[in-house]
Amino acid sequence: MREHGSGVPTDLSIHVEGFRQAAIAYYGTVVARNSSPDYALSPIAFLWRHHLELLLKQIIAQGRVYSGEDWGFPDGHVLCNL
Repeated sequence: MREHGSGVPTDLSIHVEGFRQAAIAYYGTVVARNSSPDYALSPIAFLWRHHLELLLKQIIAQGRVYSGEDWGFPDGHVLCNL
């Protein structure tokens, strides 16, 4: 994996896919075990939300490269800012 000068990976796709797969796998486990949704909702929501955050950051970073700018994305974790 290539890295930006600050040590930030310049390809987030493995992380994006990892959180997507983790959300799907955890949901499958919850369904298979007939677990209470009270305990499962927050972790599943977190995994999907983080997947979306990383996906948006990857899109922004790649768009900057395609526009001739340096690879990067906004700091922070607020989805509306992305």
